[in-house]
Amino acid sequence: MNKLLSLCLMLSIAPVISLSIQDESLRDVKTLLSQLMDFSKRNALASVEAKKLYTDEALKWNFPTFGKLTESPDKIVLLDKNNAIARYQLSAENGFIADVYFYMSKPDSWRIKSVRRLALTGLLEETQAGLKGKKVLTQEEKNILANIELTLGTDELLRDWLINNKTLMEQLIDVFTSSDVPKRQAIVADGPGFPKISALLKQLHINSMELQPDGNIEIVIGGLVDNTVGYIYSPENNPPKMDDDNYFWIEKVLDNWYLFRTT
Repeated sequence: MNKLLSLCLMLSIAPVISLSIQDESLRDVKTLLSQLMDFSKRNALASVEAKKLYTDEALKWNFPTFGKLTESPDKIVLLDKNNAIARYQLSAENGFIADVYFYMSKPDSWRIKSVRRLALTGLLEETQAGLKGKKVLTQEEKNILANIELTLGTDELLRDWLINNKTLMEQLIDVFTSSDVPKRQAIVADGPGFPKISALLKQLHINSMELQPDGNIEIVIGGLVDNTVGYIYSPENNPPKMDDDNYFWIEKVLDNWYLFRTT
């Protein structure tokens, strides 16, 4: 009877202990981020004191500031007991707003590991500005501009876009899954081979889509090289894991639907 009572007590206390550890980690992560932002505001990210907050890739940083970031992150995700990620918004001088993601790890205490964002956007921003400066756009130019604005969009914009276009996106999935497309074969907008899929991609201003080995369908809005942004349709709600080497941001938007960013 005593053993049974002890077991019941352990089971009832365990979730509380786990929650307490999570709360403590979240508190420590917020403290670390606050210190980091303070160094950034003082143009002191490369200082000896700031480097005490760094580990791994961050130890190689030699720039003074991140620029104009929001005061605090709008989302913090504890990936596990030793890894976390926080999202901030960066405002550029040209008015462009981008989401920026800080990775943290806990080798002994919480430290900044790396920073990620959609890279190589300069050419896209120039093209966007050029097209917006034209008085009259051809239909093809309108399509290009719509794709660029999605590609450069914030997570908030992309979440809203998916919710507003859910019906058409589900139609895209239905056509794709009924077309027996081989795994790892990318179907591109307005491309050959699968005209119905390609036409829907073009209508949605999305670049491509392909079936992954894990059964998920990756839909790439745009980007350059390995720096891409898009959506993942996961039939089993089993998206890829986040890390700073590949999918550096995964966020659930709707059932089976996830926003992703890669590097």
